[in-house]
Amino acid sequence: MKNIIEKESFFVIDSNNLDNIEEKLYGFALYNDMIIFNDDIDDHDIELSGEGIYVNVFETPESIVIEQDFMGSWGLYVYRSPDGQYYAISNSFVKLVDYIKGEHEISLNKRLADSLVFSGLCSVTYDETLINEIRHIPRFYKLIIDKADGKLRYEKIDYEENSVDIDSKEGIELLDRWHDKWVNIIRFLRERENNFRFDLTGGLDTRLTAALWLSANINLDNIFINCQLTNNQVSHEDFEIASQIAEEFGFKLNDKKPKMHPFDSYDIPFYNVFNTNLGTTNSTTFNEQSYDDLVYYFPGFCGETVRGHPNPPKDEYIRQMYNRMNQNDYCLIESTYSVIDSALNAIADDYGVSSDAENIMIMHYKETRNRYHFGRYAVSIMFNNRISLIPLMDPDLHKLKITPENCGHNLLLTALIFLRYCPKLLDFKIQGNRKINEDTIEHAKEINKKFPFKSAELELVNGPEWSDGHERKIPKGKGHHRKIINLLNSVFDSDRFEEEFVKHFSSRSYYSIQRLKTESYKQYLRAVFPAVSCLRIIRDVEGNFEFDNDL
Repeated sequence: MKNIIEKESFFVIDSNNLDNIEEKLYGFALYNDMIIFNDDIDDHDIELSGEGIYVNVFETPESIVIEQDFMGSWGLYVYRSPDGQYYAISNSFVKLVDYIKGEHEISLNKRLADSLVFSGLCSVTYDETLINEIRHIPRFYKLIIDKADGKLRYEKIDYEENSVDIDSKEGIELLDRWHDKWVNIIRFLRERENNFRFDLTGGLDTRLTAALWLSANINLDNIFINCQLTNNQVSHEDFEIASQIAEEFGFKLNDKKPKMHPFDSYDIPFYNVFNTNLGTTNSTTFNEQSYDDLVYYFPGFCGETVRGHPNPPKDEYIRQMYNRMNQNDYCLIESTYSVIDSALNAIADDYGVSSDAENIMIMHYKETRNRYHFGRYAVSIMFNNRISLIPLMDPDLHKLKITPENCGHNLLLTALIFLRYCPKLLDFKIQGNRKINEDTIEHAKEINKKFPFKSAELELVNGPEWSDGHERKIPKGKGHHRKIINLLNSVFDSDRFEEEFVKHFSSRSYYSIQRLKTESYKQYLRAVFPAVSCLRIIRDVEGNFEFDNDL
């Protein structure tokens, strides 16, 4: 049994103590198309490409460098004292707050707190945090500390995003390189492992990833191909479509699940997820079990930014946020508008475009939903031994322009991936009555004809033999997820919490969250977690009250 993430996977670097820096790769990276962990690195001063789920801390003769993956999945946070003489850095917002509170001046970013409670899946901010003096570093920056004078600076990484035309020779070479790289990774792992989880739904995103593992010519027996079936219409449609794809390609859904064991207590999952998610994502996904061995997970994460559909567009997004805030507490509207406006302006400055640019919401989606929802989730599930390999967040793929100049086909890249690597996947309907229109498919065919794909003859990779006596049943959990939900509920329902929450927000907000419990329990939990998070930070700032439960 191997655990890639130990309990203490969070660090704080203090400007007053730069002589005791631990060089460490937190998480994992892809290096020369191989998956590497901290133990695999002899010299931390290696050039990582941004692929993986990591924060890397290393030293050179002149400096200390803290770099992050292309998605910014962990998050890097920097506190600077108002006089500019002190700073501290962490890969956990709450750990950084715990480290500096009581010793250094901090103040509440009330605008962000207002916007967070009813923001849905995750925060809408770009680089703000719940503490005014702490900045959330954008994903394409690394931090460099000069050893001579201790000064901290930010260095922007040019990933050349959205720079290469998809219908050019260079663009097609990039796309084929992306395909070949991931096919080789999948084949290499399959030669050695049965421990996989491939997600498949009726939508487009998991199907784009499926185009890779279906074209890799691997034996799909004994591999967990996951399609959840729950009691709602979307899930049933997803399962119906995924079942049709499975029948066509000759594999089984939801079979041969990797072995798991339950955590002894809820302290471990709660500790890790709370320290990962607080202040950015409102997820209440706490894993009760851990896989016995590493599981290589291929989800459809981040497909929206590849498809060019950060639905909804800007005006509709603003309208939806207005309706959500107005329904729950109209007093939060102004703060939410302010946070969104600041985020769009900051993104525009970093990208060098107008805040009204046509694709500004794709950028916003990449800097919020991709980082906070998919990224933080990928970090949190590492704590139960699941390694998220995300082809749709590959830096090479994001160099491509989603559509060529003067072309309105948002799904052109999607259509081209299917046509080029697994055309049969276009034969199946798409969940929610969505379609890739014929003009888009014809355009993709023209590109494909101009630059034909020369597929290699790949021998079938079977992988390790399967032991029939080695059953892989998921054990019954110990109710840790329910215990954590009960803990959050008991905090939120307490008289002490209500008293403090209403003091800083309003009774309307508090009772709107309570109302959600009867209308939509999922939405209720997505409001309770940020409500508890915000009040936890308010307590840290003010230091004049305690919760009934220790958080």
